[in-house]
Parts: sequence; C-alpha cells; structure tokens
Amino acid sequence: MKELYRAAKQLCSRPIVTKPIRGRDGHLLVTVKDQLSRWYEHFSEVFKAPDSSVESEAEESQALLNIDTRPPTKIEIARAIQSLKNGKAPGNDGIPVEAFKANADVSADVLFSLFQKIWEKEEVPESWKEGLIIKLPKKDDVMRRATCESQRGLPWTQEQQLEDIDFADDLCLLSTKRQHLQSKIDDLAREAEKDGLRINCSKTKEMRLNTSDDCAVHVNGEAVERVNKFTYLGSVVDPHGGTEADIDARINKARSAFAQLKPVWDSSVIARRTKVRIFESNVKSVLLYGCETWFVRDDLTRRLQVFVNKCLRQILKVFWPRTISNTELRRLTNQRRIDSEIRLKKWSWIGHTLRRSEDHPPKIALTKWAASGKRKRGRPKTTWRRTVVQEAAALGMSWHEVEGMAQDRSEWKSTLRALCP
Repeated sequence: MKELYRAAKQLCSRPIVTKPIRGRDGHLLVTVKDQLSRWYEHFSEVFKAPDSSVESEAEESQALLNIDTRPPTKIEIARAIQSLKNGKAPGNDGIPVEAFKANADVSADVLFSLFQKIWEKEEVPESWKEGLIIKLPKKDDVMRRATCESQRGLPWTQEQQLEDIDFADDLCLLSTKRQHLQSKIDDLAREAEKDGLRINCSKTKEMRLNTSDDCAVHVNGEAVERVNKFTYLGSVVDPHGGTEADIDARINKARSAFAQLKPVWDSSVIARRTKVRIFESNVKSVLLYGCETWFVRDDLTRRLQVFVNKCLRQILKVFWPRTISNTELRRLTNQRRIDSEIRLKKWSWIGHTLRRSEDHPPKIALTKWAASGKRKRGRPKTTWRRTVVQEAAALGMSWHEVEGMAQDRSEWKSTLRALCP
C-alpha cells in the first residue's frame, strides 16, 4: 500500500522547485549548502532547549496518579483512527488518513502488533522521530517579483507608487488604468505559479471608481466579478468610502452578538456592573470595530447611539411603561456618548500612526499623500481628513502642531482629554 501511494503521489504531484531564501543580513542564499545552514541556524534558535543546569523550583508531587498503564487494545486503536481528521497531510510514509479510516478494524489489526512491540521495548522507531520541514513561499516575495518591472499603481509619493495592500492571505491590487491592472494580475498569476500558488477567481472581486472603461478583467482567462462594494479586513469598502454600509453591517453583527448573550442579560445572579463589562467587551467592541476611519454624520451617530441605548435598557430591564432618560442611563452604566467614544478611538489611532516611521504606509496616507486629479465645481465634500483638521482647529491647533504633540505620549494624552472630554 505504501508503494502504491508513493507511485500515485509521484505521478500526480508537481515538480518541486527550490527557491532561494534570505540570510540573516537580508541577502539571497542560492546554494543548497547555504540554505541548509540557514535553516539549521533558524530552527536551532526556535527550538533552543532551556539550560538544563538551572534547577526547577517546582516541587515534585508525591501523589500517585490513577493512570492505566496497560498496552492499548485493538478497540482503542480503532477508536483513535476514527477520530482522526480528514484532509490532513500524510507523514514520511505518504499514507493519508483516509486510507486508515477506510477500514479502521483492519488498520487496527495491522498496527496492534507494532504498538505491542513499542510498548514492551519502550522504544519508538527512528523514523517516528524524523520531521519534514517544508519551505513555504512568502507572499511579499511573489508580489515584489510581480511589481518590480514597472510602476502600475496609484500615485503615492514622489518616488514610488502604491501597487497593492496586503494582509495575511488577502491581496488588494491598485491601479489607475484597467490595462495596468490586467498586466499586474497576469504577472502575479505567472509568478505565483512558479511557487505552486494560484489565484482563486471565484473569490476575486473588482471595483471601479470614476471610469468609463467597461472591459472585463480576467484571471487565467476567466472574467472577474465586478461589485459595487466588498468587505476587506472586516470593513465595507464602496465608492463613497463605505462608512454608511459599514455601520449597517456593524450594527447587525453587534445585534447578533447581543442576542447570543441573552442568558447573561436575563440572569439575576450576575451583577449589573459585570453585565456592562461583558457588553463593552463582547458587543460594543463588535459595534465600533474600525470606527477610527469612519466619517460619521449626525444621523449615523444617532443610529449607533439608539442601538446602544436599546441594549443598555434591556440589560437594566427598563421596559415600557417605565422610562428613564438617556443621561441617567449613561450615568447608571458609566458610559460615554457614542460620538465621544468614536472621537477618542480616532484620535488615539492618529497619535499612534503619527509616531510610526516615515515610510509606514498609514503615516504616509495621513501626512503626505494627496489625492490626484481635479475635483468638481462647488463646495468641497466634507471628508474624514477635513473633520480631523476642524476638530483640531476648534482647540486652536494646526495640523503641524498636532504632529509635534503626538510624539510625546504624555502630552498627547492631555490633548486627548481636551478633544474628548
């Protein structure tokens, strides 16, 4: 059976291509000897055992534990085989889990004699002590190879363009022209294929802003679905910024989280203070996720405040005909107004961003980047950035003064208290 699976794997699997890795100093290591030396150095640091000369301060327990020391039975082995999860990578023998689970009783009969010998001799086979280290390509390297030839992104700084936004396994490609985006996708698909990766077209979406070009974008010959909005890292993005759609989504998610905790709100054993803390950590955190970059209007703030007030009244069991003012409700639960909380989170994030290095993308977007193009006639739209400048101006501070204050944490905390009383 082992030879059968090994032969099938060799026939179906793709050839393995070794890619260079980077050394400690950042230079590429192309020879196998240098790569193995670097891997040995890396894992020696990761799995470094603690100093055995240091005596443990923990006292050994003298209590006898009731542990069954008899060898495993065939029934126990078969039960363990059935509990294994499907779809997992096989070990050095190349036998997948599904092969053992096809007939657990037969597999248990085969493994029983092996486990008996291991139990009696108290030694495991040497092959069981071996492990495979598989080198996975980094997404940054793939994107760097796909975008290094030419600049096809958004104007970012005087020297560079913003080609993509990456987080974990999510990629967001940016371009000012469809032709540039298509060529960038083709280059990304080609470079990813070299590392055994591929783009999932069914999970790929495209959104266009202020363009009359209606030609489709393709991934490996398949047209990409065009959408008017999409969710990226938990926040909604649409042609208008996404704040209103994102607030609708956050309210629905927070309402679901609040409903799941109904037994907590109905409990007569849990104290009011504890319920409010659970509400803040499990419901309000869901509601205000990503609020640092929301452009909120009075009507949007009012919708958020109505939801919070409704939840707090249910926690306090205040129902009609009994009434309570919103001011008294916030006093009993020690809550801020929702617009004040959003402002506090926003300015805390601004201070954190302004203390980052000059080449950090969020800081560039906050301090250096300016939208290109020509705006329409009429009064400029009220944007998130303009509201920030207005809030600072209300305290008599210019944006340059805000940048200077943010570098001193203690001074910045005083500024936050003035901005968010």
